[in-house]
Formats: sequence, structure tokens, C-alpha cells
Amino acid sequence: FFFFSSRRRHTRFLPVSWARRCVQETDPILLIDRGVMDGRAYCDDQAWQAILDEIGLTVVQLRDKRYNAVLHLVTAADGAETYYGTDSNQSRHESIEFARQVDKNLQQAWCGHPNYVVIDNKQKGFDIKMNRCLEAAFQLLG
Repeated sequence: FFFFSSRRRHTRFLPVSWARRCVQETDPILLIDRGVMDGRAYCDDQAWQAILDEIGLTVVQLRDKRYNAVLHLVTAADGAETYYGTDSNQSRHESIEFARQVDKNLQQAWCGHPNYVVIDNKQKGFDIKMNRCLEAAFQLLG
């Protein structure tokens, strides 16, 4: 609960402020690395409900009303293990097992969004994964 309490204001308002800046542009597209539902992956049901109660929002308001689409790139720890570790990312501190569990939790947190796409690691290679991500984004854009 500490993680959310200390960062709740940041998590709740920062993406909205970015979006406000983008509306000044013609046909803006805002890509963000993390969304507010990501915090759900790190707490139990009781803690999550306490957070929702405290901020006065529902899962649907946080998940479905704030984002037009969600592209979830599955962790390298699930299907591309040779690329997971501190060699490729020095700030990474999670074990492979923990990273897999967090990824599953993230998928559960975002599941239900009307434009939710999971980009897995079944096809090998980061460039292929990025191309699949771009294809999904273009398809969502129409």
C-alpha cells in the first residue's frame, strides 16, 4: 500500500497532464510506458480496493476510460529468457519467476479493456516484436 500512497498523485494525474498537452496538436498520439492499472499487479485485492475507495474511482474508470488502447509487451522473462537479466537492463532486479508473475498480474489488470492487445514472445527477435507492436497500433488506429 505504501507504493501507491506515495505515488498515487503522480500516477493519477501525470498521464492526464500529458494528454492535455497533446490535445493542442492535430491528431495526437500519446504513447506511455506505464498506465495506472499497472499498480494493480503489485498488491492484493484488499489493498487495491482500498486504493480505489480512497481515490473514488472504479476499475472501469481507470482502465477503460483513460486509454484508447493498451498494448502489453510480455516480459522477456516469458519466452525470451536469454534476453532477460541485468546484462540487458542494469536497473532490472526481479527474478525470472517474479517477472513472469508480475506480467501475468499485469495482464489480468488490463484484461477487459476494449482495445487490449498482448504482444508475446512466440516469434523470436526484438525487431519482430516491435513490428508486431506497430502493426497492432496501426490496426487500432484504422
